[in-house]
Amino acid sequence: EIDEAVVRVAEEYFLFEPTERMEVHVRDARVFVKRALAAGESWDYVMLDAFTGDYIPEHLMTREFLEEVRGVLAPGGVLVANTFASSQLYEHESATYADVFPHVAELRLPITLNRILLATADGWPDEETLAARAEALVPPLRRFAVDPRTLARNVDADFEFDRQARVLTDQYAPVNLLRDD
Repeated sequence: EIDEAVVRVAEEYFLFEPTERMEVHVRDARVFVKRALAAGESWDYVMLDAFTGDYIPEHLMTREFLEEVRGVLAPGGVLVANTFASSQLYEHESATYADVFPHVAELRLPITLNRILLATADGWPDEETLAARAEALVPPLRRFAVDPRTLARNVDADFEFDRQARVLTDQYAPVNLLRDD
């Protein structure tokens, strides 16, 4: 997280508690990932939530950054990114994730204006396994009025996008120009 206030709000209002298995670092994500990669660190799960509703910093959307994130994922690890549901950027962003990760899925709910991209170098669990994992999360997520079974049913590993769209790179990332419809 880049803003300490977000961490404080998460702890105070959403009962978030860091653990020895889940740490929060207050730093720009690109800098953090570069340092972690250089140190040989890895994680099972990386959550990228730099989406403000109409903007994601361009340096967090490029092939080079996603390759760095892939480099810090442990075997079987997953990148989960909160991002755009619709804009001219949609096609380019989708193509960029697909260029770096062999397996990319999209989670979109009709009540939100964003989407969640899930990316991994490894395959997805089958529907039965995904459903069982979602069912196990029902009790701990009940207090947040989140039903993980609904989320699991809406993961689309075959979502459509223009596979010929130009991949975003450190040299080509016109994020501000493509974000509006």
